[in-house]
Amino acid sequence: MSTPFDDLAASAACPEDPDGLALLEGCAAQAWRQSLRVFLERAAPGIALPAGAARALRELAEAEPDFERLWHPSLGALVQAERQPRAGFLLACALEIAWHAHQSGVAGEWRARWRPPRTLVLPDRIVDVRALRVAADGRRLSLSAIDADGARLTLSAAAASWDGAGRQPMLAAYPARTPDDRQQPAGEPDVAAAQALAAGLALFDQGAPVYGPWVRRLVRLVRPLRRSGSQVSSWSSLHYPGLVSMTLFASPLDMAETLVHEASHQHFHLVDRLFPLVERGVEEWLYSPVKRCRRPALMLLLAYHAFGNVALFFDALRRNGRLADADWRHHMADLRDWLPRMAAELERARSLSPAGRRFLSALQRRLRPLTAPAENLSEEIAR
Repeated sequence: MSTPFDDLAASAACPEDPDGLALLEGCAAQAWRQSLRVFLERAAPGIALPAGAARALRELAEAEPDFERLWHPSLGALVQAERQPRAGFLLACALEIAWHAHQSGVAGEWRARWRPPRTLVLPDRIVDVRALRVAADGRRLSLSAIDADGARLTLSAAAASWDGAGRQPMLAAYPARTPDDRQQPAGEPDVAAAQALAAGLALFDQGAPVYGPWVRRLVRLVRPLRRSGSQVSSWSSLHYPGLVSMTLFASPLDMAETLVHEASHQHFHLVDRLFPLVERGVEEWLYSPVKRCRRPALMLLLAYHAFGNVALFFDALRRNGRLADADWRHHMADLRDWLPRMAAELERARSLSPAGRRFLSALQRRLRPLTAPAENLSEEIAR
């Protein structure tokens, strides 16, 4: 039996219901704050967390739930900490969130020493640290450390808010906290990278304005990835809310397409954490025409959602005169093959929750005209 919450989950399917998304953001802020409270209650007492860092975390956990403060890659450490409850990793996760608390306005000053050194995720790197001094006045975080070899490291960062209508993705060399997350090396957030990102964002404003807020409301940081020959890639994870790691493109269209794809994943992770889209504990594998193999139902729904929004983005560009019909046909060729086949697999899935069904049907309703049989394509283009 469906509930109003199932309908709320559908608001994250595509850019159609900004009021529903705003409500989802409020729910997400409550959820992250509660996760932080649980972490402080259950895990923090056993990891010798420096008192000043503990105070910063408590202040963040006791403040009014603020999505713009809590939708940050550091908070995803709480999800990874649940799966890797080793003391050293828990400490690194706690301090990573503490840096964010200080950079978002929490004042404090504290010191810590460790023997042997501890591997910590600092705001811009991962390093083995044996001594640390932190000072934050609500406007700036200053950090100095001594690494395992005795070298001194210093870092200073201004407190920065991610503000309402002014939300804008920023380039950042955000460190990946596990070896698996670091398999693809990060690139440099240099001038060329900033220009590529700006060109992709500008295309939303010029040709697909509905997707500008869709990307900007959840993509907080963009971490460039280094190219390996002609290979390009991108990824997002609930372990890093608001962070998109991606190869940067010279083409604004390729840049914008990738941002839409990854922003879709951000919306998906947000809603699935609040209202699971598949029944937990039910294992079901479905065929993916993209990967050409069977994949878990949740992953197929994730892919259908991202590729579906890419198709809607291309259609918005076409309707607004920013993508010629021939180019639209070219970009839609694979999507018009994949999307109906993915939808058919998901329709017969037994593991989708009521929220997942609402989510799927909301996206199908928008995609149906774009994935019509070939004989209806000319009629669709003429609209």
